Amino acid sequence: MGFLNRSPETAGRLRLRLQDPRVHRPLAVLSSGLLLAASFPRPSLAPLAWIALVPVLLAVRGLTARRAFFVGWTAGTAAFIFTIPWIVATIVEYGHLPLPVGIGAWLLLSAYVGLFTGAWAAFARMVEPYPAVLRTLGLAAAWTALEYLRTHLFTGFPWMLIGYSQLPFLPLIQFTAFTGVYGVSFLVAWGNAGLASAFASSEDGWKRISAAVPPLLAAAVLSLHGAWEMSRPAPDGDALHVAIVQGNIDQSKKWDPRHQREVFETYQRLTLQAAERLREAPQGFRIVLWPETATPFYFDYDIAWTGELRDFQTALGVPLLFGTPTVDPAVAGRPVLHNSVILLSADGSAGPRYDKMHLVPYGEYVPLKPLFPFLEKMVTAIGDFGEGREFTIMRGAGVPLGTLICYEVIFPDQARRFVAAGARVLVTVTNDAWFGRTGAPYQHFAMAAFRAVENGVPLIRAANTGISGVVDARGRALRSGPLFEPWVHAQTVIVPKNAGTFYSRHGDLFAQAASAVALAMMIAAWRRKERRLS
Repeated sequence: MGFLNRSPETAGRLRLRLQDPRVHRPLAVLSSGLLLAASFPRPSLAPLAWIALVPVLLAVRGLTARRAFFVGWTAGTAAFIFTIPWIVATIVEYGHLPLPVGIGAWLLLSAYVGLFTGAWAAFARMVEPYPAVLRTLGLAAAWTALEYLRTHLFTGFPWMLIGYSQLPFLPLIQFTAFTGVYGVSFLVAWGNAGLASAFASSEDGWKRISAAVPPLLAAAVLSLHGAWEMSRPAPDGDALHVAIVQGNIDQSKKWDPRHQREVFETYQRLTLQAAERLREAPQGFRIVLWPETATPFYFDYDIAWTGELRDFQTALGVPLLFGTPTVDPAVAGRPVLHNSVILLSADGSAGPRYDKMHLVPYGEYVPLKPLFPFLEKMVTAIGDFGEGREFTIMRGAGVPLGTLICYEVIFPDQARRFVAAGARVLVTVTNDAWFGRTGAPYQHFAMAAFRAVENGVPLIRAANTGISGVVDARGRALRSGPLFEPWVHAQTVIVPKNAGTFYSRHGDLFAQAASAVALAMMIAAWRRKERRLS
């Protein structure tokens, strides 16, 4: 109660202290970082994303663009320090590297992602002279442009774009069928810019909140439209009865030859349970899914093991889609390894094969290895993988499937290209054991759910240690499994006959248009400054 009884003089000194830039700017940086991180899974406090960027926008007012960049970079770095601490566990526990290496990688990656927030803060300072409504729209466009750049620069790292925070608000995110996740990011950044403008304005009445109302009104209208879309009856489609097998194979056993038999028999036992459940399903197509690199051998290379799997599949009598490492004939004197997905038909014959196209740096290959030969791949159980070249559609299960392997599902354009090529269901197989018991599996699952909404198709996920599950075309998780437990689940999925959305067909037009607007505003602001100085 002592705080409440402070004298006016003491309260005044406290207020002056908080107004000191040496105090309020670090507080703004820390609060923006915490609020942004808390909006993502977990704890998934989605409303916080709408105010997370306000403190940093207020903190950079009046600064030079260079100092604004530093403030924004610090805030963005803080946000990702709180968002991706799982990097340390992945590198130390599973990569078997020293703790300082894990901490260094965590901080460096966070600092890299923070650069984009820094660039946005510098942009905010450049467009400060613009009218409030135009300035806030420009800030939303710039945030979208920078997220689009982060998705593609240096192989891309679009982990936890701000739009992903809004997954709990399913009606709101339905318009991603036109814009992709970038549209939601635009809306949230616009809302933050509008609120910051209202807080900083010296105007009274309507003029003070004029920039804050449009994004909130847009969110309300889009939510109402999304709720209406979700209330409409689902279109007719084919019934696909899918059984997901989550083996929960310990990472230490996965590539140990001494445990090959144990791993294979685990999948056989769980798959027999899955097939039994599928036989109880009504009329429709059937398929069993195994996770990424589920087989403890190279399919079609390890002949004895491959033959045993084919015999098992023939007896099973249900198509099986599974992840496996594969080997192609030698190129330049050495074989090429792939992280693949293969569809075995009901009679055991091999159908299409998809080779992973977007590989994980330092997990599946080492970038710039000729220039830095001392760099090694963190995951040493398998050699470097080669990139796949084709968006292969799996057509042996009654309905065409598009398959994404692990990390690929966080790239919006990767998923939509499968649907544009004819896929009516998206399947993602993954091994999230690397993440341990952190927030990363939940973050990964949330990003995957957006791919379903963007493309208007169901998404089925098979993960070695979880989270496996089924998401409908509106982003609703029909069922999701536990972490680090064996799990078998059978689900009937209605597959639309006419799959695809505007986004599936036309791609990232919205993000590209936003990038053009942001670039034009930046050039105009720079020219205005040059004229003023000349």
